[in-house]
Amino acid sequence: MQLPELLKPLPKLEELLFGGKADERGTIIVQGNLLRLLPEKWFLYAKQLKILDLSDNKLEKLPAHRFQGLNFLQTLDLRTNHISQISEETFAVLRSLETLDLGFNQISQISTEAFAGLTSLKFLNLGSNQISQIIGQSFAGLTSLETLDLEANSISQLSDDLFAGLVALRVLKLRGNPLLHVPAVCHDGRVHGSNY
Repeated sequence: MQLPELLKPLPKLEELLFGGKADERGTIIVQGNLLRLLPEKWFLYAKQLKILDLSDNKLEKLPAHRFQGLNFLQTLDLRTNHISQISEETFAVLRSLETLDLGFNQISQISTEAFAGLTSLKFLNLGSNQISQIIGQSFAGLTSLETLDLEANSISQLSDDLFAGLVALRVLKLRGNPLLHVPAVCHDGRVHGSNY
C-alpha cells in the first residue's frame, strides 16, 4: 500500500515521524528509515500535518511541489540525509513553516529563491553541510527568522547584503567556517567590510 492511501483514513493527523532520534550525547534512541525519495502526492491526505520528521533517512533530492497541500506545517525536519540541492520551489508552499532543519546534509550552494515566501520561518539550520557560497540575498524575505545556523560549512566569504532584511534575527551561528571576510554592520544599518 502506498503512503497516500495509508494516510487516507487519518484526516486529522498532525504529526508524522519517519525520522531517527538521538540523545544529547549523540546516542541513537530510534533509528531513521531508508527513504531515498519523496514521491509525488505522498501527503495528499495529510493536509492537517503540523510536524513532519524525515530526519536520518537517505533522501538525496527535494523536487519542487513535494510538500504541496501542507498548508499548516510548522516543523519540517530533514536533518541527516544526503540532500545536495534544494529546488527553488521546494518550500514555497509552506507559508506556516516556523522550523526548518537541513543540518548534516550535503548542500553545497544556496540559491537566491531557495527560501522565498517563508515569512513565518523562525529557525533555519543549515549547519554541517558543504556550503561554500551563498548567492546574493538568499535569506531576503525571512522577516520572522530568529535563529540562523551556518556552522561547520566551507564558507570563506559573506556578501555585504547577505543578511539584509533579517530584522528579527537574534542568533547567528558561523563557527567552523574558513571565513576570510566578514561584513561589519554599523549603528546606522550600513554594512562595511572587515578582514580578520
